[in-house]
Amino acid sequence: MFYSMNRIIIIIIIKIIIFSLNATGLGAQTAAHSDPIRLKYADSLLGSNTESGPTRFFIGNVHLVQKDVDVTCDRADQYLNSNQAKLIGNVVITQKGMVLKSPEVFYFGNEHIAEAKQSVYIDDGGTILKADSGTYSTETYIADFYGNVEIDDDSARIYSDEIRYERRTGHSYAYGNVLVKGKYTNTILYGDTVIHKPNDRYMKAMGQPLLYQIDTLKSIDTADAEKPEGREVKYNYSYDTLSISSDLMESYRNQGEENYLFTGNVEITKAGVAAKADSAVFYKTNDIIKLYGTPVVWYDSTQLHGDSISIYFPENEIELIHASGNALTASRDDTTAASRINQIAGVEIKIDFIDKKINRIRSFGSSKSLYFLYSDAKPDGADLKGCDSIIVYFVEGEADNIIWLGGIQGELFPELSIAGKAESFYLPSYRFSNDKPARRKMPERKKP
Repeated sequence: MFYSMNRIIIIIIIKIIIFSLNATGLGAQTAAHSDPIRLKYADSLLGSNTESGPTRFFIGNVHLVQKDVDVTCDRADQYLNSNQAKLIGNVVITQKGMVLKSPEVFYFGNEHIAEAKQSVYIDDGGTILKADSGTYSTETYIADFYGNVEIDDDSARIYSDEIRYERRTGHSYAYGNVLVKGKYTNTILYGDTVIHKPNDRYMKAMGQPLLYQIDTLKSIDTADAEKPEGREVKYNYSYDTLSISSDLMESYRNQGEENYLFTGNVEITKAGVAAKADSAVFYKTNDIIKLYGTPVVWYDSTQLHGDSISIYFPENEIELIHASGNALTASRDDTTAASRINQIAGVEIKIDFIDKKINRIRSFGSSKSLYFLYSDAKPDGADLKGCDSIIVYFVEGEADNIIWLGGIQGELFPELSIAGKAESFYLPSYRFSNDKPARRKMPERKKP
């Protein structure tokens, strides 16, 4: 009898506990949600029924958990029926090495989504993200950030209007008004869309990407250097900027090398050099740019054509431009006579530079030349020659001496034969382009 009475009392107590849990919604929550948000600690707890259903209010040193997600904040309003929580004040969410911080976060327990509408910060093992607002999925490990977004990792710092960051792969996808600054390089990239895969050492930019390489040039102030010994020598500093634009840009870093591939409508400017091509590869580590697909390179009044063209600028100073296959140089030295264009053609042509001035032009293989002559600054016919190779020497950037080598054949044409029909004497491989790219100024990133 005594044993039966005790058993009845225990059953009644259990029913009271279950009733109480259901009254607060906790029992219903556990049944409805496989991953409920649970309380570990709070200084104080209040509960009430609201329009959203049973609600608990945690105040002071709040600590909540859901599976492997830890949450701390100053206050939390937990909506039991929907398995959601409004987190207020010094919100910190941690999950497997990731820390998310924000003044206020709304956490959707069923969807495993944390949403911050004021400002948000993530530290993912050295990769830092900041933005005006954003969401983070504790299930897919994907963060979507919006407004004044900044992501900082080991290799680059990216600014954009929007970014999607995938923790599992480390990949980031930046959209709108994107600016990328290399951390260990002097490059700056602008674009509409940038995909960054730091673990693969790969980046892809779309939407008219524009790459800048900024180099500081130092020269001695000669007047100061000539002062008596012991006086401080002063230096003048200037900046030489290489700019490359295209439809698509891809970059690769591997074993200390940094290379960029540009595809579609490539335009390049650097000091006195300008170029256009269908595609280009910038071997940044070796200071070489190779152009493909009807490339053209301009330097002052001279332009160079070929099946492919390579530009060499070691230590940021132009040294050589090399055209391979169906090569041609064209120079319009007399601006008052637009049709009198001097030309050299060959299988390949090399233009050598010293102190940023053309030192010589060398043509190799089935070489031909057409030079329009002047006497006392007046037109005086043309000289057409063919040979194995041609070397043109320059003094202070002006042609001074021409040497034709091997199997030379040529003819001089009087001015009477040239006047009014200079084009009829052009070399068979003649090309000329007036579409020279203008030097680009570095744009400022617009605030969204």
